[in-house]
Amino acid sequence: MSSWTVRSPAKGIERSEPGFVGITALRWARTGCCASCVAPGSSHRSGPGAVRQPRLHDGTVITTAPNVRWGTDATMAWTKTDGWVWVFVLVDHYSDEPWAHVAKIGNRFAALRPVYDAVIDRFGALGPDIARGIKLRHDWGSQYRAHHFQGSLNWLGIEDDAAFVGEPQGNGVAERFIRTLKEQCLWARLCTDVDELRQAVASFIETYNNEWLIERLGHRTPREAFNKATTQVAA
Repeated sequence: MSSWTVRSPAKGIERSEPGFVGITALRWARTGCCASCVAPGSSHRSGPGAVRQPRLHDGTVITTAPNVRWGTDATMAWTKTDGWVWVFVLVDHYSDEPWAHVAKIGNRFAALRPVYDAVIDRFGALGPDIARGIKLRHDWGSQYRAHHFQGSLNWLGIEDDAAFVGEPQGNGVAERFIRTLKEQCLWARLCTDVDELRQAVASFIETYNNEWLIERLGHRTPREAFNKATTQVAA
């Protein structure tokens, strides 16, 4: 099948498109934006004189203290015997401390595990309203929209704080940690099964919390940043 190479005059981007969408690609080049601009009935426009819709995300996701907003997300990793397995993570938006759970099945119960682990770690137990005041940022995956997941958040007192649709940077803290987890752990070695991967992820998180120096935290580790913040509040 032949392909078309087109250049957007607005962005100077070349794109190669299969022949059957060549017309769409050419129209894309004229608009200087994306395929949604040329969709019938679309209100999305770009180019000279175009009016941009206001962005709901204000560009700030980092908090000024721990236990204000947590972010959660998931990825998958390959193992020799169990094939693809799920890795769910939760990260404090202030200290960057992560929790994770590795599971064969990526359902609502697996998605809750790092939430429960974080609550127990921070507050000592699970209970009604024990984590009230914390917001949980997540995407619109079915695990996070499930009644069981939402009901559990409500029971714990955690406020649901879903990222704005079409603005994935709103969950950028969890996604950035997943990138680090992939580069340093999930892609660095091939584990035999889900149990071995679970141990590898737990070992990396222990190293990350206690040895990883993060620039925005003043070159402190996540654990050091959390301890300093809680000490200042206590004082």
